[in-house]
Amino acid sequence: MGGPGSGRLKSQHRVVESCLVLDINQLAVQGCLTPGWVGTGQWTAGDGCELYSLILRAETDRLHLAHPRPDGITAETIPFERRPNYFGSRPYFLCPGNSASPEAGCGRRVLKLYLMHSQFRCRYCHQLVYASPGSGRCQGERA
Repeated sequence: MGGPGSGRLKSQHRVVESCLVLDINQLAVQGCLTPGWVGTGQWTAGDGCELYSLILRAETDRLHLAHPRPDGITAETIPFERRPNYFGSRPYFLCPGNSASPEAGCGRRVLKLYLMHSQFRCRYCHQLVYASPGSGRCQGERA
């Protein structure tokens, strides 16, 4: 019992916390989903250095993104929809990735998209997992 190799298998998946995230709630609060809105988004390190930037343009039901890649600029269109709730409506991204036909997208209704391989997709398409509290990958490690 308890010999080498026993116990839980370690996950080889990348964790959500290590990716840059595009949050539709933050975009809505900042007015970035208003049709005709054009602006930039930036992620910075703690010291203020820019890590990543992109250009955003909003239409009624989609968000156009342009972001850098090592071999040039990538343009992406991400559809979104508004669903009614008790307080009006709430926006959701419709994930554009990883289905049998790439044009169709997986179509999941999500609040966040994650950047990996120069594409914004849901955590299911990128096969991302959440870090467990005991894995040592979280900020609040136990002593």
